[in-house]
Formats: sequence, C-alpha cells, structure tokens
Amino acid sequence: MKKYSVGIIGLGRMGSTIDDEGHPSVILPYSIAAACKASNNLELIAGADLSNEKREQFKNKWDINSVYENYETMIKEEKPDIVAICTKADVHSEIGIKVSNLNVPMIYLEKAIACSLKESDLLKSTCLKNKTIFNTGVMRRFDSVYNTVHKLINSGAIGTLESIIQYAHTTLLHGHIHSIDTISFLNNDTKIKGIRGHLSTSPAPWEPLTISNDISFTNNKLESDPSSTFELVFENDVKAWSIPTGKWGFEIIGTEGSIRTYENEREIILRQADKTLQKKVKGKIYSPYKSKNIPEENPKSATQVALEDLANAFENNQTTKSNIKHSCEIFETCMAISESHKNNNSWITLPLKIRDTYIFHI
Repeated sequence: MKKYSVGIIGLGRMGSTIDDEGHPSVILPYSIAAACKASNNLELIAGADLSNEKREQFKNKWDINSVYENYETMIKEEKPDIVAICTKADVHSEIGIKVSNLNVPMIYLEKAIACSLKESDLLKSTCLKNKTIFNTGVMRRFDSVYNTVHKLINSGAIGTLESIIQYAHTTLLHGHIHSIDTISFLNNDTKIKGIRGHLSTSPAPWEPLTISNDISFTNNKLESDPSSTFELVFENDVKAWSIPTGKWGFEIIGTEGSIRTYENEREIILRQADKTLQKKVKGKIYSPYKSKNIPEENPKSATQVALEDLANAFENNQTTKSNIKHSCEIFETCMAISESHKNNNSWITLPLKIRDTYIFHI
C-alpha cells in the first residue's frame, strides 16, 4: 500500500491529545495524529482549528508546520487524501458535507455523524454522489478484542448466536452509538427489525412498572444527550439489550456457550459446555460450562486500523467497515430510541418517518 496524506480538522482530544489522558482499555496510539505517526501507510501533513492555542500545541507536539484556522483553506492548499473530522458533534455533518464537496477522496468522521436524520441524510447523499470513501469512529468494530470475539462467534464456538447484552450506563449518541454498532458488528450487520427504548436524565429507574419521563422535547429538539436504555431485535431473531450498570463490556450468548468481554482489562472469557462432564437429569443431557480466557488476535490500535481501512478500500476499490450507508443505519437506530421514548416505549421499525428530531451531543 502506498502512503496517504492526512489532514485533521479539530485539534483537541481525538485529533491530537487523547493519548495523554491514559485509557487502559485502548491500544495506543489513540488520537488521529498519533495513529498517523505510527503507520507506514499514513502521513500527517496538516491540521486546522479555530483555536490558535490548539494550533500551536499541535504544531509543536507533532512537528507539523502547516496549521490553519480555516479547514477549507487547508484542504485547498494541502490537498490531503484523507481528512479526519474531530470537532464537536453539532458541526460533524456540516463539515463532512463540505469536505466531501471539496473532493477529498476519504473522510474519517467522529461519532455520532450528525444530530438529526435530516443532517445524516444529506451527508449520505453527498458522500454517495461524490463517491467519498467514509469511516466513522465506532472503534470497537476496528478493535482486535471485538474482531477476536467476532471470529469466535462465526467459528461456532458458542453454537448459534441468540442474544447480546451491553453493560454500562451511558448516553444515547455519545455512548450507545458504540453499543449498537458493536452489537450489529458481532451479528454480522444483520438488518435490525425493531427497537424500543427509554431516555432519562439519569440511569433508568428500576421501580416495578414505573417509567421515568423526565425528558421533554422542545420543538422536537433536545439540548443535551440523554441517558438511555434499549432493546432490539434483528431479522435473524437475535435479540439485544442494554443494562445500565457496571463497567463497559458485552455478553454474547449462544446455544452452546457464551462470551464475556471486560474492556478495562481487554479480557475475553469463553464459556463452553464440557461434554466430558455430561450428566443426564430428568431425561435431559446436561453439560456443565467451563470458562477459559481467550487472547486477542493481532492486537493493534483501532484508530490506526480505521484509518488504514479507508486507504485499503480506496486502493482496492472496496467498501469500508463503517461505510456511509452503514453509519447512517446505526445512527438512525439510535434516533429510533428517542421515537420509542416519545411513544411510550413502543417498538419502532426503520426507516423513521420523522427526520427532523434533533439531539445535541458532544
């Protein structure tokens, strides 16, 4: 693969500095700039930010002289092959559309890709029109832990996949965009048949038969990203739930075993029926489960994998792992949770008719 040039818009955490914070669940490099420096196939050439302080910090940290206040000027002057958009989310779609229209071949856009379906629809149509190759920052589908789990599932290690549970309290667009995308990835991106869910300003209550409805939309708009829980079902009848407790991780349940991930430790535990200990109980065969730790295969920075996936798709005329169509489907699934909430937690099918619901998130 040849080397591809990269320009970054937004020189804050994901663009430049997040590696300095300490993230035990992540294989470094984490930021776009650091991933470019680590890759033999990527060359960091420029950055743009409205903040002069961030531009100077970026310039000194990465030894990059080409820094700009205006990202359109950066693109016109530097002509990068890839532009990584790492700004706040309320301008993600706007900048993505402009970058695509400037004929940049490849875009990495931080999640979530928009604040409304109206925005994501326009982003999708623009990228498809311009044939812009696209990935978004749903990093678990690029992460070696979840690629190892994906391989285990498809090898039949736990039999037929039945259900997936996501653990941890998180918000709708900043957090559950990851949850739902990871669940989709582990189920081979099978089409989602229906979803329902609940929004709250705090973790969902556990009182029996009680639904907290402390979220109110003003002119179909929320000014902050709400906490949420969800239940969804795929067309292959695999079901999934979010459980708002504990640390981030997933439990994947099959007919002959299960897999549990613990993200802070990057741990994968496989539980399988031990047929050497089979017992017959009331006429039925019972096999106790045994657990074993599974090492992740080919550990590598997920950020680097996501960026190199763009370059590989461009070079070989292939689709990316989080292409624009898929990214819009996952975003729409998240937005469907808000529609379910507004309709007393009823089941919602896609596509949504209401496209202008707006939820601000960082």
